[in-house]
Amino acid sequence: MTLPHQYPFRLVDRAGERRAIVRLSGGAYWQRQTDLLQVPWLVEAAAQAAGLLLVGDAGAEPTVRLAGIETASLSRPIGGGESIEIEARVAGRLGRLVRVEARASADGESVGRLVLTLMQGG
Repeated sequence: MTLPHQYPFRLVDRAGERRAIVRLSGGAYWQRQTDLLQVPWLVEAAAQAAGLLLVGDAGAEPTVRLAGIETASLSRPIGGGESIEIEARVAGRLGRLVRVEARASADGESVGRLVLTLMQGG
C-alpha cells in the first residue's frame, strides 16, 4: 500500500511493523516567520503513519481517512532539522472506526502524544 499523498504533503519516509519514521526539515512544514513545527503537521504525519500501519493488516480496507482528533499535544517546540519518529499502535476498534495512540519523539526525546480516530473503507 502506498499513500495517495505526493511531495510536499507526503511526510512518512518509511514504515515498519509498529512505527514510521518521519523527517521534516523546514520549508512548507513550518509556518512563516517561525522555525518551529506546528501541531497540525504533526497530526498529519501521525495520521499518515497510522494509515500505513492499518492497511498493512491482512484483509484491511485500502482506504483510510482521519475521522477525529482527541489529543494532539507537544511537550516542547520542535525545531527545524530535528528528525521526528512516530510510533503508533491500535488502541481499539468499533466497526470501521479505529482508535490510534501515537507517540512522537524528536532526536530520541519524547515530545508529543496523539490520540486519533481513523475510518477504514469508503
